Amino acid sequence: MRGLSIARHSTLPETQTSSRGVGLIAPLFKGFVNTDDPGHVELFKGFGNLGRRLTGEDRTNYVSLVNGSRASAPELTQDIARAAAAVLAFDVKMQGRNLNLDFGESLLVSVEGSPQSIGDQELTGGEIMSGIWDKVMPRELMRSAPVIKNVSSCTIVEVREILKTLEELGGDKVLAITHGYHLPRVDRMFKEESQMDVTVVVGNPEGVVGKVAIDSPAKVFLKDLVEAGAPLLRTRIKELVLEALVYRPLHFVSQNYERLTGESLEEKLANRARRKR
Repeated sequence: MRGLSIARHSTLPETQTSSRGVGLIAPLFKGFVNTDDPGHVELFKGFGNLGRRLTGEDRTNYVSLVNGSRASAPELTQDIARAAAAVLAFDVKMQGRNLNLDFGESLLVSVEGSPQSIGDQELTGGEIMSGIWDKVMPRELMRSAPVIKNVSSCTIVEVREILKTLEELGGDKVLAITHGYHLPRVDRMFKEESQMDVTVVVGNPEGVVGKVAIDSPAKVFLKDLVEAGAPLLRTRIKELVLEALVYRPLHFVSQNYERLTGESLEEKLANRARRKR
């Protein structure tokens, strides 16, 4: 399975890819939600209005709710899967002849700042991720308080802000988590944007699960969330088409536009689209 791949070693020679300092685990935010659809509202209520953490039977019911909401709420279900994989990623260790990475001392981070609307709830993408981590994730697996920044509006800004946050913390590695259709573009952006000595691993939620020992009920719950929140086949096909015909060509055009104007066309278009909604 193509689950986790090294996207960037920056200026570090391959034979010296050993990273033991501060790192970031960054589930990229999926999409934009502005809806009163009962499926979205009910799913958000699972953590947003619960007022306490999920335990026991609540966890089983919530996994079923996530799985049953993949068609009506694909953005939220994928965000939940990515958030769950991010918590499992504390146990990711990547070792080999030229590789020694340990994400055990890393920080969770979400930098999505676009305004979202779910029923009568007004919140940012970062606040959604924060809510998932706070109410859904097992407390015993949360090793640090997440870093939440309400900044980005599109993938390129998200990548840049993650790297900026890493530099501010004096860190040296990132594990970026997104679903398979999104991986190639994210991988490319990290390669293009990283300007410091940092190792970036880009992977999908299933790839993270494959690197972790699922040896407790809490981890079984997160594994179940990753599987329950995986995009449906029709969703994956739609997203692959959009990536090939819209987002990747737009990124190429935006790079040239930014060289000429100093502005990101991707960010401008994303902000314009959100204002119209």
